[in-house]
Amino acid sequence: SVPVWANAGIAIGTGSSRAKFTINGEGGQVVEVTVPANFVMTRSGGAETLTVTLDPDLGATTTLLNSLGSAGSRPLNIGGSFSVPAATVTGLYTGTFDVSVEYQ
Repeated sequence: SVPVWANAGIAIGTGSSRAKFTINGEGGQVVEVTVPANFVMTRSGGAETLTVTLDPDLGATTTLLNSLGSAGSRPLNIGGSFSVPAATVTGLYTGTFDVSVEYQ
């Protein structure tokens, strides 16, 4: 098996979007996608945190598009949600999470 690693970060501002990846490999191959259930964002210049629950649009395994022997790909989008309690300190909260994709 050949693992492929990616790293994504989310910064919350006036807009939002999903973390977007493209999985590339040999068409028709099954890959295992590993995304953590959640990650923690920390306020810049402080110790306050928010926990983000992640929501990938693919299941744990997926098949790359196109046929065996040709180039294949599959888009992977990862969204998330979190609660902001009333006492949350205003600021820039950032964090990272790792995504891995491995041929099966």
